Amino acid sequence: MRVLHEHVAGIDVHKDMIKVAIRSPGEKPWTRQTEIFEYRTFYGVLQAMARDLRRRVVTHVVMEASGIYTDPVYYALCEQDFTEVAVVNPAHVKALRGHKTDAADCRRLAELFECGLLRGSYIPPAELREVRA
Repeated sequence: MRVLHEHVAGIDVHKDMIKVAIRSPGEKPWTRQTEIFEYRTFYGVLQAMARDLRRRVVTHVVMEASGIYTDPVYYALCEQDFTEVAVVNPAHVKALRGHKTDAADCRRLAELFECGLLRGSYIPPAELREVRA
């Protein structure tokens, strides 16, 4: 498949931790490499994670909607200047084959998103969220 986004991060969100897979060009032509990291879900740690992704030249970030656990991760990412931060409906992500792990989930999200196979859900801007609340 054709890669649309060169530097992508896929995030698997849980209550106490997140797994982040960063997909980027490999050392050889036409190859891709994946790095996987784990972070705690304290807001300061999430902000540091977002800054680290920017330092690693990530431009597009994708994560599955995980209820209230997604919100702090999304807001920490929005504080940085990413081209796109997408929260996708879990029903739109194809089931993983084999043993399901957090690392495989975040890697699969990044792989699907880098090829343009996932579309983010609508998340209202901050002003509208305040009115709705």
